[in-house]
Order: sequence, then C-alpha cells, then structure tokens
Amino acid sequence: MRIATGIPFAVWRCRSRAAIVLALTLLSAFPSSAVAGRMGSWDNKAQKFLDPIREPDNRNSYLALNGGDQLFDFDLASMLFSNKDTMIAKYGTLLFGFDACSVGGFIGDVAATDGKESSLGNPKLVRPNIGVMTATDYKSCSISGGKGKDAFSAFSKGFNTAVDAPHPDSDAWLGAYKSASKVVQQGQELVGGKLTDQSPQYWSSADAIDGKTLKPGADTQDYAFLVVAPADKNSEGEGAAFWNDLVELHSILTSDFYGWQDAPGSKHELIVLFADGSPPTFVKDKIDWIDGIASSVNLESQLKRVHANFTDQSLGFFYFAAHGASIEIPAPASLALFVSGLMILVIWPSLRGTK
Repeated sequence: MRIATGIPFAVWRCRSRAAIVLALTLLSAFPSSAVAGRMGSWDNKAQKFLDPIREPDNRNSYLALNGGDQLFDFDLASMLFSNKDTMIAKYGTLLFGFDACSVGGFIGDVAATDGKESSLGNPKLVRPNIGVMTATDYKSCSISGGKGKDAFSAFSKGFNTAVDAPHPDSDAWLGAYKSASKVVQQGQELVGGKLTDQSPQYWSSADAIDGKTLKPGADTQDYAFLVVAPADKNSEGEGAAFWNDLVELHSILTSDFYGWQDAPGSKHELIVLFADGSPPTFVKDKIDWIDGIASSVNLESQLKRVHANFTDQSLGFFYFAAHGASIEIPAPASLALFVSGLMILVIWPSLRGTK
C-alpha cells in the first residue's frame, strides 16, 4: 500500500525534548576495502548518498519503551554481544531497523566493537555481517502523518512498501532503505522541510549486506524481533501510526513469501513486543500474536530464551519503533549526578519520550 498524494504529514512525533536535554546538561555541567561503511541519507532527487552524520563519542541515544523504560544504545549492544545470558555468539547476518527520533546513534553501538561511530572506518573494530538503517540521525526527529486507519510513519511506510510484494523488486536491504528514505524526503517536502531535517542513516559492514533480504533460508534457524512502543497506543494519530506500521510489517513477514511464524520454537520465529502487551482499544479484530510488553526486560528475557539457538547461518532481524533522544554522557566525575538526573526524568510523569 503506497501513500496517497496529498495525505498531510503531521509533526507530532517531533515535539521538543529540550526539557530533558536541558535537565541533563545542567546536571552534568560539573566537571578496509571489505567495509562498505555508513553511507548517510539517500537523496532521491539527486540520486546520491549525502555525507553521514555520526553521533559524537560523548553522546548516547535511547529508545523510550513502555512505562518510561529507557533502552540505551549501549544496553542493547550489551544484550546482543557481551551479556553471557543473552549474547548472540553465532549468526549469519543481523539486520537492524530503527524508526524514532535520534536513533542514528544506535549504529555505532551495534556495528562497532567499542560502540563508537568514529571507529566504523577501522575494519578491525567493525562487527561482521551487520546492516543498520535508521529513520533519523542522532540529533533529528522523524515525521508521521494521517489519522486512524490512514496513520503511518514516513520511514516505516517506505520500508514496508519496499519489502512487500511484488518480489523481488525492492526486497534487498539497501533498496528498502532507499525507498524508506525517499518517502521521508517526500514527507518532509510536504511540510516545508527537506531530507536533511531528518537524515535517515544507513550502515552495512560489507557490500554483501546490501543485497540481503528478510527472507529466511530454507534450513536455517532465524529470529525476528519487532519492538514497538508508542507513548499513547490508543490515540488516533501517534498510536494508530505505530500500530498500523507494525500490523503491516507483521503481515508482510508472515506471508507465504517470507514465512516467518509467531509460534515459539518455530524455525523462523517472529517475536512481537508491543506497548503494554495488548493492542490499542480501537482494534476490534482478535490479535493473538503479541508476545508481551515492549520493555527492555522483556527483550532481554526473549533473547535469553533464544540466543543460544542462533547458528552461523541464522538471520536476525530487529525492528524498533518508539520515541527516542540522544544525550551527552558526562565525565566520570559527574556520573552520580547524571544517574540522578535520569532517575528524575523517569519518574517525572509529564515527560514522555517523543519520536
């Protein structure tokens, strides 16, 4: 399903996080050829990649999951690559899609062994067989549009349209990214902006990743994680957009062409974590494929259950849609103040993550 010409884009996912950034700033004010590399944003009009926008080493991004839970980029990397209870020791390919504000900062943590985007040019520090696409750079917000059944997120809509039928026209990872970036560019122009107001980012650890698809191998054990956390799942704007994007992607992945399955223990298992674990109130259909609350605890629990089943042929697909932000990490001397600041923000009811 393609976006109809003239559908208005809303910018309610771009509400300012100035209060959060200001609070944290005040609290921390005291003292190789095989590597394809991140290519930046795809400018559809110019038919070229723009320069990448890398998150500085002293900043970190996070996703705001259900109930104020914050999944930082380094926490996700720890779950996947260093925590012995959840780490994926063997894999064939890992593909990551992020649709939220400031998620460009996740690239370094999942792609570089030291978590720094400044290290992505060093083949010795790049994790093999990793592909990442993000709706934004580390300092920008994403856009969405429509209401109710017509609500959508620009980046996710472009991605879903690309990987849906007909196949294999735009199924490849790089092609799907270009399609998502194209829809972002169109959407930004509709609201008087430009592609660089959002700057979707792309990274692949090797050229071969660009051609990978979400179709599992015939005889492989594979896992797909869809983690979606709107601030208000029942709203006709934001909630509907998050839900519609998720339903569309779930339908695509469970189609006969891709063959992902919801049942635990399936050969190509699809794991869905959404909001508080139940569909929005406006959904009348029976939904039996949500596996739990969209929280870091649940993500860790699911990884703990399946991580040892990955093989050196396995495909892992991780899709995150939530609200997000990037913050400056203070020097060690002010770490206690920084942690205190985070605790204040978590319990401050009026501050909700924005996408």
